[in-house]
Amino acid sequence: IERGAHAAIEVFSNDARERSELGFRRIEKELLKWDREIRVAELRHRGQPATLASPAEIRRTNIATKTEMGGHFAGRVLPVLLITMLILGAFYPAIELTAGEKERGTLETLLTAPLSRLEIITGKYLAVVALSFASATLNLISLSLTVAHALSQLDATTTSAAFSPRPAGIALILLLIIPASLFVSAVMMVVASFARSFKDAQNLLTPVLLILIVPASLLGGLPSDGPTNW
Repeated sequence: IERGAHAAIEVFSNDARERSELGFRRIEKELLKWDREIRVAELRHRGQPATLASPAEIRRTNIATKTEMGGHFAGRVLPVLLITMLILGAFYPAIELTAGEKERGTLETLLTAPLSRLEIITGKYLAVVALSFASATLNLISLSLTVAHALSQLDATTTSAAFSPRPAGIALILLLIIPASLFVSAVMMVVASFARSFKDAQNLLTPVLLILIVPASLLGGLPSDGPTNW
């Protein structure tokens, strides 16, 4: 470098180890900083301005409005929480109406009623669906109002997002919740029906709960290529 020649710096790292990869990134950052300092010093030695070491500066300007940013944030967070609340809303009712009645011995009494088995199962299923839908709906309204209130309380200089859910957007989400409630309730009731007690049903449904929630968490909400407008 002192002779004006190009120098190669070789850094050994083990990419199979996370700490080694993090260490390489730190070293690379310091080496890039050192490299710029050398260029700046050489330019000053030649009487040139130091800005030539970095002749171009990239600046990123966000053109999204506060409402669009708020909708984007809500679209990332609310769906995951909404699906979780929907699943939890069907979890215990499904156990109570299947394994719970088996454990208490009330299922036999119910079968003596002048109703067909299909009517009994349909009634239980619709009850679980209703509770799951109600849980998701109430949590949707609560979470939307909470996010909107929290963003409105922040000072305009400290936040670049605003959230004001529209009735049409909430109505569309509620419409989409219906098939999700039907599916989740059916899965929960089918699995819980194999259990003989409340505790056994909890043990059987816990893996199902994780299987349903984990994909929703990994998806990270609703990505949007354009403005998210509620």
